Amino acid sequence: MKIIRIVTELDFGGVEKHMELTADGMLNYPDFQMIFLALGKGGQTSKLLSSMGFQVIVLNENPQIPNFQLIRKLVRIFKGEKPDVVHCSNGEGNFHGIWAAWWAGVPLRIGEEVGFPNHHSYWKHIFRLTYTRANKIIAISQAVKDVLINLGEASDRKVDVIYYPMGKPKLELTEEEKEKTDTLIKQLKGQANKEQFVFITTCRLVAIKNLDGLINALASLQGEIKERELHFWIIGEGPEKDNLKTLSRNLGIDSQVQFLGFHANVNPFLMAADAFILPSFSEGFSLSLAEAMQLGLPSLATKVGGPSEIIKSHTGLLLDPNDHDDMVGQMKAMVEMDPDERRQMGLRGQEDVRKRFSVEIYAKALTEFYIKQLSLVK
Repeated sequence: MKIIRIVTELDFGGVEKHMELTADGMLNYPDFQMIFLALGKGGQTSKLLSSMGFQVIVLNENPQIPNFQLIRKLVRIFKGEKPDVVHCSNGEGNFHGIWAAWWAGVPLRIGEEVGFPNHHSYWKHIFRLTYTRANKIIAISQAVKDVLINLGEASDRKVDVIYYPMGKPKLELTEEEKEKTDTLIKQLKGQANKEQFVFITTCRLVAIKNLDGLINALASLQGEIKERELHFWIIGEGPEKDNLKTLSRNLGIDSQVQFLGFHANVNPFLMAADAFILPSFSEGFSLSLAEAMQLGLPSLATKVGGPSEIIKSHTGLLLDPNDHDDMVGQMKAMVEMDPDERRQMGLRGQEDVRKRFSVEIYAKALTEFYIKQLSLVK
């Protein structure tokens, strides 16, 4: 079976990481030939996929919707390659890939939504029409599927849920990386005047992540808990960084909120923290949450969207990102939890996510999905 997997770019980012994990899983299925195609630029991920032995096509076109020249180019590629399946991701990939696959007569045309669609009425109509040309849509969580259906862009029957996979945790560091990381963590740990409790998050510093709400909650909680000094480590970059620094300073907790920037390997920081926290206003899935839980880190996350499907009973805590008091209360529950109980929660979460979100489970689900859906259209 030949599959062409379409994404907007193959450089660096969340979707690119998903393509890397998909490729890793598909190596165990030699009867499935997967070709990766980027509408726009390539880069780090396209080189990696090529080194793994996969055919990679980088078009270097403008993926902005609509690009009819891009659709014509895709039609020519599909007619030449004759794939059994075209599987697209993201708005640009779904729009151009599904229409081109339909015009080229590809038997199985799949779209994929990797987050909550944020479409006003015009775009709702565009994607509703586009999805009539797809045989199936994959949603990365039940929450994403529900939004698609509520927007009227696809029917319940057309959308299937296949969860994103996690990669195996990278725990090895070069000597130089280890020395730098160990030094930084020692510096962070040495800043406290009393016993510390460290919350950590890894994300882009953008408004939807609700980091300002979390910083406000941290300040409130510190006012209630005097015997411990609460710290918040933020790994990531983004346009809200300066605003968040100003907020921390105005609240008088700037020494307790550390902006650590981008790190290719976040695992040493996760393992040095006490709890992972994700207060987003909405999340389609949250690979960062699943990966923190995979390390056994006790976790606290938004109840809006995909995280509530990752955290099950007794594997973590859920918070309401729109309720300051609830955020403070859930954070306090995590801080004041008996250390052994908190460790057991982390272990339960670790076991659960490894059972449900491994690359092997994802690849098996995806190949079975391709086989079943192709049998229905041929």
